[in-house]
Amino acid sequence: MRRLAALVLLAAVAHAQPPIDAPSPATRDGRPAPALDYFRFLNQQFDAEVYVDALQDILLFPPPGLEMHGYDDGEPDGAYYVRTTDGQVVMRHDLGGFLETGSEAFLRFRTLSHPESAGPLAPGDYLLDFVLLGDVVGRLPFSVRVEESGDPFDPGTTTVYSGPWERLGVFEQEIDAPDEPLRFTTWIRPDEAGEAAPRNVPGTTFTLLHEGTPVAASQHYRPSDKMERGAWWMVSDHLVPYDERERATLAEFHVSDLAPGRYTLEVRRHGDGGLIRTFAFEAGDGTIVPHPRSAMDYEPRYEYLTPRRMAGTNYDEPTDAFWVEAE
Repeated sequence: MRRLAALVLLAAVAHAQPPIDAPSPATRDGRPAPALDYFRFLNQQFDAEVYVDALQDILLFPPPGLEMHGYDDGEPDGAYYVRTTDGQVVMRHDLGGFLETGSEAFLRFRTLSHPESAGPLAPGDYLLDFVLLGDVVGRLPFSVRVEESGDPFDPGTTTVYSGPWERLGVFEQEIDAPDEPLRFTTWIRPDEAGEAAPRNVPGTTFTLLHEGTPVAASQHYRPSDKMERGAWWMVSDHLVPYDERERATLAEFHVSDLAPGRYTLEVRRHGDGGLIRTFAFEAGDGTIVPHPRSAMDYEPRYEYLTPRRMAGTNYDEPTDAFWVEAE
């Protein structure tokens, strides 16, 4: 409690934070307002504690006047905050300098120290905000609850996080390499993946259906790639034609292969095939109808879902991102 009080006092002295309900317009001074790559934002680590690591994040539409190599006047251009929904600060992590990517519209950024923990959070509702030059440009709302084991022979509790991970998924197609396969990514809890028979391998598989008919899938003979980070796993895989799903193959499925109509994508456990989540979306001829939150004029800006990303190890691969939501 003493540590929390000290953090709150320090934050109040060092930063003028925007109110929780401050406006977040889509434009500033006739330019697109800054935003975060929401894909990377969702990969922040949530476990028994919350860790924020800015090397995970990318800033879109950087405004003029940013200090590219840190700050010299004692005041950073921005910071991460974990706040309660009434505005109480639980954690602050100051922004450092920026690093270039393959596009002037995107900047990678870093903080001034190693990833910082907010410490164990009490049950309740919270906001992870990224504030830049006095504006909230990225917001990830989440809640915390504690569940009892229910086993008198193995008592204990588990901290459970709920947030946008439960609802969002994204298809990616590299723009300059249209022959690269369509990739799907979403986020699941480790307990959702399970370790069920018969294969006893935790993980997921994807199946894409057009008007109820399977047309593509991840390669079902193996689980999809996953990044295990705390309370949520990122699971990701490219798609192949449905008939190729049970074998190693060079066949690929591309966004250009989509026909107009309604699609669903099922995320299932690799072990027993149990359904974890279903995403629904509409497609045009060779494209996916954009999510409303990907519109350039969407407000509030901090909810903007990035329709284009800079992917690749060197952040030099422009990639279309088509966001979808779970049913």
